[in-house]
Amino acid sequence: MRAAATSHGAALTTIAVRAALAADDPRMLLRWTERWRARTFAIPPVHPPDDAGFAAQLAILRQITRHLNQATAEGHPVGALERERRRVEDEVRRHVLRTSGTAAETHAARHLDTDGILAALGETRLVEIIRFDGRLHVLVATSAGVRRHVAGTWEAAVHYAEFSRFTLRRLARRTGQEPVNDTRRGIRSEPAQAVLAMLEKFGTHLQEQLLAAAADDLGDGPVVIVPPAALHPVPWGLLPALTGRAVTVAPSAMAWLHGQRIEPPADRTVTVVAGPGLEGAQAEAAALADRYANAEVLTAGMATAEKVLTSLEGRWLAHIAAHGTFRADNPLFSSLLMKDGPLTVHDLQRLGHAPYRLVLSCCDSGVTAPAGADELLGLIAALGQLGTAGVLAPVVTVNDAATVRLSLALHERLASGATTSQALRDARLSSLDDLRLYVAARAYVAFGAA
Repeated sequence: MRAAATSHGAALTTIAVRAALAADDPRMLLRWTERWRARTFAIPPVHPPDDAGFAAQLAILRQITRHLNQATAEGHPVGALERERRRVEDEVRRHVLRTSGTAAETHAARHLDTDGILAALGETRLVEIIRFDGRLHVLVATSAGVRRHVAGTWEAAVHYAEFSRFTLRRLARRTGQEPVNDTRRGIRSEPAQAVLAMLEKFGTHLQEQLLAAAADDLGDGPVVIVPPAALHPVPWGLLPALTGRAVTVAPSAMAWLHGQRIEPPADRTVTVVAGPGLEGAQAEAAALADRYANAEVLTAGMATAEKVLTSLEGRWLAHIAAHGTFRADNPLFSSLLMKDGPLTVHDLQRLGHAPYRLVLSCCDSGVTAPAGADELLGLIAALGQLGTAGVLAPVVTVNDAATVRLSLALHERLASGATTSQALRDARLSSLDDLRLYVAARAYVAFGAA
């Protein structure tokens, strides 16, 4: 409801954006874009009451979904189960809609601070992409000021983004390990080279539409990208100008600034979760347990929704390897599959303190849906609103076996103090010996600020 309510301010914002473009005032354009982008992140989250009735509703929903999935797999009729699931989901929604905030929460909303954003950038470049009248405008902001570039069309950008995700999804299903470069045998795999050429072509087209001349204005440091909501699940690692950079994606510059100011917990305890039915998840969990001596490990036989929620509370770092499902019809029911059924966004909103950083080794867990005036809904959006400063997640289906190696590479850097974007950059640069790993590394996106 809060996301949809933002659409009421769209007409006023359109007038302001048009005036900023007519005046050729990039700073004014940044200010007005930020005033209407991701405003739900500026409002403190209202947590559903952690009462027995609400917890029971979510548990019933998990049970019904588990029976529904089993019946579907066995070819049994599922009409009655589908109707029961919809009924329980309606009950959950009604329960959440009756939740009240407090006056203190209302007055704590964060206010726009353009000067604070620019001052906090340092060596970082802020890239804010704006859709207006079918054209994309790109603002590149530094601590010294803001410059505007005109990029491609909205239609072309969405086309190449969707086609790139489709191609990565197909490549993830390849079963053979095809080396990109096999210098030991003195050969180059022709199929692998053809695939790489295709990916590079799509990456170039994406860059032309999304960044255009702004790609030459990025400097040498980290980059924060603030795209329109519909472009959040772009595989940004395919863009040639971004492949070798530490890149993070944020719903707004203010949300990024807030994430920068979140203090990590003093206790550096780690949670590792392995969901059911995922090839390589157990090996992945065991390897990460060896890396983190203090890790709490919940394997497929122990990873129930309630145990996972308890373990995630206030963690410095958490890693979840599980099947992920994005619900386009209702993103707040997007979920991660646990032993007893789906762990939904509604479950995560019961957390008192979200984990500081989270790695989601789960297919499509980085996908979000736009709502209202460029608002985001989904797992990533919910975690950001709850206070998770950094998330690593794929925006397409990934190869389970390849993800094990990628996860180990990511955690090697995270454990040594790297940010999520730095860890992903380094993993990409070291992924050239296996085509599946190469593809997986480009399917992941770093969201947030830490």
